[in-house]
Amino acid sequence: MRRIIIDTDPAIGVPLRDIDDALAIVLALNSPELKVEGITITHGNVDQKSAFKSTELILKKAGREDVPLMRGACSSRDTARMKKTEASRFIEEAMNRHPREISIVALGPLSNLATAEMNCVGTLSKAKSVVAMGGAIDCLGVIPMLINAEFNFWKDPRAASVLLKSAPDLTLVPLDLTRKVIFGSRQMNRLKNAGSDMADFIYENAKSWFYLMSALTLRGGFMPHDPLAVAYMIKPSLFSVKRETLAVDTNRGAGYGSLKRRPEGDSVNVARDVNKSEFLEFLVDRIAGQ
Repeated sequence: MRRIIIDTDPAIGVPLRDIDDALAIVLALNSPELKVEGITITHGNVDQKSAFKSTELILKKAGREDVPLMRGACSSRDTARMKKTEASRFIEEAMNRHPREISIVALGPLSNLATAEMNCVGTLSKAKSVVAMGGAIDCLGVIPMLINAEFNFWKDPRAASVLLKSAPDLTLVPLDLTRKVIFGSRQMNRLKNAGSDMADFIYENAKSWFYLMSALTLRGGFMPHDPLAVAYMIKPSLFSVKRETLAVDTNRGAGYGSLKRRPEGDSVNVARDVNKSEFLEFLVDRIAGQ
């Protein structure tokens, strides 16, 4: 069993917002291979307060209100000010008390992780490993359009840069990989017919996002970005990984938040491909409690 902290910005319960953080949290909670030591909340998909409420909703529905839940950064300004929060203190204290025993799965902007590191240098090096959904290397990002800036990195580029420099066992799950996977009609129908309370809960809350993304992308569903990061922690055999030397552009301008191959950058693992069909079956099985 791997001990993990999840750093996240879920938006379940908020109309027309991404469902993927919620899928990732439920996947982790329903996986016997993982022990969720705590969940730390950051800004991102929604404001921090809404993300906290969304996570409370997930934990209540899962019957896991025993999992510690910590409020974190409200914006990238908290990184710039090195503002300590419940979340950054929790990460710092957990890494110091249990060095090389607890991994971190980061699913949103990386403000909490960076703040913990900047206030106590060496914190992230004490993680057993870090898996972060973020970055876009060889594909276009989503914000701003037409440059390689992925949302989580764009929301706090400085924090992303701190992570790359400070976490020696870091694996990125970038848009290059997550865009290859579509949670489509087959997966939605399996949730609808699974007959479990959690599957019903996810299905009802995913419907609006499913229809919106199907219309916008013409790909028949939505991309389950964040669950791929949790799945990597559980079943790395599903993935192919390559070592890359990368740097985050922290200068405001056209490349703000983009992730580039740079010889002066930091060497990190990058998940480049995944067994899509096996991942999707695995994800739906775990959400449905099967």
